[in-house]
Amino acid sequence: MVTQEIFIHMIKLSISLLIAFFIAAPAVIAEQTAEEIIVWNRLSDNPVSYKILQLALDKTTNAYRPYSLRPSVPMEQGRVLTELKQNRRIHVASFAPTEKRESELLAIRIPVTRGLLGIRVCLIHEGRQKLFSDINNLQQWKDRGIKIGQGEYWPDTAILEANELRVIKSVKYKPLFDMLIKDRFDCFSRSVSEVLPELEKYKDKGIGLEQEYVLIYRLPSFFFVSRKNPKLAQRIEQGLRLANQDGSFDRIINNAYRDQFEKINLKNRKAIYLDNPYLSEKTRAIVKDDSLWLNPFNDKVNP
Repeated sequence: MVTQEIFIHMIKLSISLLIAFFIAAPAVIAEQTAEEIIVWNRLSDNPVSYKILQLALDKTTNAYRPYSLRPSVPMEQGRVLTELKQNRRIHVASFAPTEKRESELLAIRIPVTRGLLGIRVCLIHEGRQKLFSDINNLQQWKDRGIKIGQGEYWPDTAILEANELRVIKSVKYKPLFDMLIKDRFDCFSRSVSEVLPELEKYKDKGIGLEQEYVLIYRLPSFFFVSRKNPKLAQRIEQGLRLANQDGSFDRIINNAYRDQFEKINLKNRKAIYLDNPYLSEKTRAIVKDDSLWLNPFNDKVNP
């Protein structure tokens, strides 16, 4: 009789354990399953920004979940904003902030590439270096009448115009090189992260690199996620801050761009600083945090 009662008790206990297992199993499996994060295809095509996103997620795997990244289908920026806002077909993208984007999406306000978008040097027509000599401040640059070529809808264009610089515009990117060759403008302002491949491509057409100056304004690129996905925004921000603290963030930037900076003699150029009046109040608040921005310059030319 006692043996039968023990047997029945063991069966009941086993059933209880099985029920508890099947209740808990989905949560355990979900915890171990990698979170799929869909990345804008243009972000996944950018090796530096993509590595920085991976770094941020790697730094937070223990606190959150394993992850896997998948590029989105190719899409233009307008559609990206729509899909990202709905947290649908894309979960994270990177681009320059605007007040509209920051109001509709969650911005992780840590410049993805240390503000390189706003560190600019000039491609010029070979033989025109003298035009840029003996400039000591922004006003002298203006007085020299130097014309800068830019895309019609680039954020840089509005920034340059707000600083009362002369800008010649083109709706499309490639014609700007032909316009420079034909002396339609004097300086094709390019980010230090993109200028050398362009110089290599067009040097046989009479395009060279201006040797003395660098234009600087705060133009960050942020990671953006949907307001419906605050946990992902929190995770990326935590990871970026950890990477900033331990130096791994800077190592990616330095390894990617060190040779380019040396070839254009960036640290020895004179810097002309411009204001970006189009930054939101929240983004402007990070401008004075030097730990978030690249600043490899020895000399400064005040506006």
